[in-house]
Amino acid sequence: APLMRGETETAGEAIFSERGAWCMIVRGAWKLVAKRLDDGLSPTMMSDLASDPYEQANRVGDPSVESLRGDLLARLVDWDRRVRLLTSDA
Repeated sequence: APLMRGETETAGEAIFSERGAWCMIVRGAWKLVAKRLDDGLSPTMMSDLASDPYEQANRVGDPSVESLRGDLLARLVDWDRRVRLLTSDA
């Protein structure tokens, strides 16, 4: 809602989403999608939405973005852990 009102300074630095066994993070121009497995999250798709808005090039295995992929995955794992804790208490 803050972003829709033009209050961009209050918008979060990342967007998270989940559907079934899948979850994703969008941070800046980058999107990382991962599948939930028994032993954690497995990244399956990574896109630079600024240069590839239709997500045609999967950069998940690209060594030039390895550090960024690790950062996004760490944030996604943390978010996923917190979401699972909240939903298990309900």
